[in-house]
Amino acid sequence: MACLTKIEAIIPPSAFARTKQALAELGLEAMTVLEVYGPAPRGGRHLVFRGHQYRADLVPNIKIELVVNSDCVDEAVDAIVDGCAFEKSGVAKVFLSPVEDALRIRNQQVGVAAL
Repeated sequence: MACLTKIEAIIPPSAFARTKQALAELGLEAMTVLEVYGPAPRGGRHLVFRGHQYRADLVPNIKIELVVNSDCVDEAVDAIVDGCAFEKSGVAKVFLSPVEDALRIRNQQVGVAAL
């Protein structure tokens, strides 16, 4: 059985291009990218829309999900960290989870070959 790791990274939208490029340089181009919303740093801010005040306490972020061979995890995490190096918002986070196995439905490849 292959040793696989799922990497989930929440990053600011402004860091996405740099992060994607850094992962691509490692040959890690197969990823799922989602637009997500999370808590605003420092509790958000108050805005006015059509005369009514409201609190903007969720901000848009990008979530990148990819599954990699466990040998590549450190390099992938370093690439994500480097991609977010210039960000000051403090929302960037990386989560790692073990993956038992993977299956590519089209040709029945399993493990690392399925990636």
